[in-house]
Amino acid sequence: MWEAFGIAVFLAVCAFGLTFVWLNQRERKKAEPEWPFQLAHDGRLMTDAEWNVYERLSAALPNCQVFCQVSMGQLLEVKEGSRKVEKGQPNWRYKIDKKALDFVVCDKASGKVLAVIELDDASHEQEERRRADEEKDRALEAAGVKIFRWTMRTLPKAAEIEKSIRKASRRDGEYSKDDEEVEPGLPVLA
Repeated sequence: MWEAFGIAVFLAVCAFGLTFVWLNQRERKKAEPEWPFQLAHDGRLMTDAEWNVYERLSAALPNCQVFCQVSMGQLLEVKEGSRKVEKGQPNWRYKIDKKALDFVVCDKASGKVLAVIELDDASHEQEERRRADEEKDRALEAAGVKIFRWTMRTLPKAAEIEKSIRKASRRDGEYSKDDEEVEPGLPVLA
């Protein structure tokens, strides 16, 4: 008899415990707010202007891969020996982590970065944006990456885009007449 009573008490405690856990989780779900995210820009990754530039770059550079909205933190890293932050010194990683690059052009065959293209609109005339652009430029220059800043009004034609990227892709920085004789669409890597 005591054995049956013990089993009944055990089952009652288990049932009570499971009910308590279930109710607790249910209450927690009610208390946790729904995550407040939605797609930005009507579900598009780029503005109309950026999309037009992306299409022009892709057409002008068939042997390159064009990536858009790339985080600088994915492209650049802090040089060894510069990672330790001394008091009063800038945190180098912080300077680039939240910045995005409009377009990164890579060689399709090797994946090597050839250049970065920034599409500047009227907002880039604001002092805060100018400072952010200067920091982007300095970081890319320090890493040896060529950056082109264009507006929709100054956007070059396809042949000029290809020539600019081909010139930027030369690691020695020299550009010669021979580069123009290379098959169109092929970046010249030194």
